[in-house]
Amino acid sequence: MQHTVKTLPLWKKIIYAFGRLWDAITDPIIATMSDRSKSRFGRRRKFLAIGGLPFALLSILAFTPPVNAMSPWNAVWLFVVVTLFYLFMIMYVTPFFAWLSELVHNPHERFFLKYAHFNYMGYRICNRLTGCGAAINV
Repeated sequence: MQHTVKTLPLWKKIIYAFGRLWDAITDPIIATMSDRSKSRFGRRRKFLAIGGLPFALLSILAFTPPVNAMSPWNAVWLFVVVTLFYLFMIMYVTPFFAWLSELVHNPHERFFLKYAHFNYMGYRICNRLTGCGAAINV
């Protein structure tokens, strides 16, 4: 598996800059849609369900270029993948943080809930990738 997209460095910078600009545009739109959602599954869960799998898949696709050499197709690929990555990232992450804030109302509990979740997920990822916690059965 190739771990880098081979294209001109200037194009990479332009593409990633556009991705962050796209992120800045879509973030308030998705947040507003999430806040106003009247889904029967809850106003946040629908966004988590729609955004989760594409977000994970695009995280992998960003490092798997279509051409294994310097090619303009790699720049096109990276542009499409990065644009969709930020869209689905916002579709998952923004409602997730809003949902955590709705679950608890005490600031201390909210802090614990957010950071305990990320510490646990970081441990699980580290364990799966390296086996660093294999002795502890979680």
